Amino acid sequence: MRLIGIEEHYLTEEVRNAWTAIALEAADPMVAAHSADVERRLLDLAGERLALMDETGLDVQALSLTTPALHDLGSIHAS
Repeated sequence: MRLIGIEEHYLTEEVRNAWTAIALEAADPMVAAHSADVERRLLDLAGERLALMDETGLDVQALSLTTPALHDLGSIHAS
């Protein structure tokens, strides 16, 4: 049987930089929750993430962009 993590989250530097560019931390307290160790782990899509998956026996992760995701960015980053 395969174990699949379905509530897993990630963050990219581009999204984090977009949040910073619009000073989103002032309007959305969840941005501040992604600091230090939490942010480091959200940004890691390989090394430690894969090691922890191996350690816990998790075969696959379904990843979702962490909150607040892109909701507050509006059209400022639209191409």
